[in-house]
Amino acid sequence: MTAEKKTGIPVDAKKVEKTVLTEAVKVGEKVAELKKLEEKAADLKKVEEKAAALKDETKKAVKKAAEVKEEAKKADDLAKKAADKAAEVKKTAEKAVADASKKTVEKAAAAAKKAAAPEASVTIEYQGRQYAAKSILEQATAAYMDAHKGSLLKTIEIYVKPEEGVAYYVANGEGSDDYKILL
Repeated sequence: MTAEKKTGIPVDAKKVEKTVLTEAVKVGEKVAELKKLEEKAADLKKVEEKAAALKDETKKAVKKAAEVKEEAKKADDLAKKAADKAAEVKKTAEKAVADASKKTVEKAAAAAKKAAAPEASVTIEYQGRQYAAKSILEQATAAYMDAHKGSLLKTIEIYVKPEEGVAYYVANGEGSDDYKILL
């Protein structure tokens, strides 16, 4: 049965064929559009996957940045401690230099004073004979130490009597006629 017989409407086969072809073309275009949309959807899925991967990388980078920031803070704290320690060492060094300078100045002053003191010697002349005071002092000290072994000689006073050819001494505040040396 033909379409005309069913509906009672005259049907032009060519017209119908053209309409069917037109509709088929439209359907083909829609299928092509759907394929393009599917491709776009696939591309979009890839983009979403890349975005997810980038999101993960971003999270990792943010975490790494936080770690780096923490390390930088620790390094900054260490640098501050090192600067404080350096300041303390500098202060100590300055004090040591000042103390050393003071001691050096004191030593130089003492050396200058010692150098400024003239070398002295005392010689006694009596009736053509000469007696060196240094020699008399050494002999008196030796005589006392020989007579008083183990004693400490704190002070000694010497009295020279050239007319008698002797020198008497007083050791540690004690004197006696026996405390004499022959000149």
